[in-house]
Amino acid sequence: MFSTISILQPWVTNLASGLIGALIGGYISYRGSLIGAQKAAKTAFEVQEKEFANREEAAKLSEQNLIRGTVQSISDEIEALWRQYYREIGPHLGSVSQTETARPFPVNQSYFVIFDASGALLGRIPDTSLRSKILDFYMGAKGMIDSLQHYAHLSAYYFALGQGHPNAQKTWDEMLFYTGQLKRAHTELERLYKEMRPELDRYLIG
Repeated sequence: MFSTISILQPWVTNLASGLIGALIGGYISYRGSLIGAQKAAKTAFEVQEKEFANREEAAKLSEQNLIRGTVQSISDEIEALWRQYYREIGPHLGSVSQTETARPFPVNQSYFVIFDASGALLGRIPDTSLRSKILDFYMGAKGMIDSLQHYAHLSAYYFALGQGHPNAQKTWDEMLFYTGQLKRAHTELERLYKEMRPELDRYLIG
């Protein structure tokens, strides 16, 4: 009996050792696989997160470039309009006296191509003050065009009447009054331009 137990003891010990070793090995392997899976999941998440961040940054940069390009186009249009305006209209309205009638000028509302096409983008300009000044200037410019058109029609009507017509003096008085209105509108438009131009330049340079 003793000899049988003595013979079986090493075998049992080896079996137990093997079983324990297998369990430990399996646990280590499981832990290794679990840690590896966790690292892989973490790496995949970080890669995905970085990709999302890169996309968001690219979209933000694209938005900034789009708005900056729009502001640059607006700036170019304003300068072209202002040069055209100051070839004749601005200096004439600035110099005509209150006792004179202004000269009529043929103008239309088709000058504001960039502004009219960029209404949605203008609202996304991050600089609130600049956005407000751009809108104020264009509203002033459009108002000036309407006033010049009305005055041109009034002038054409006066000269079509002839001096002997009963409405001639009344129309002349209206032209004198409207000349004063145009002079005030010119002064206001000039102010709007001078307030807006430095802010436009700062935004585009910055």
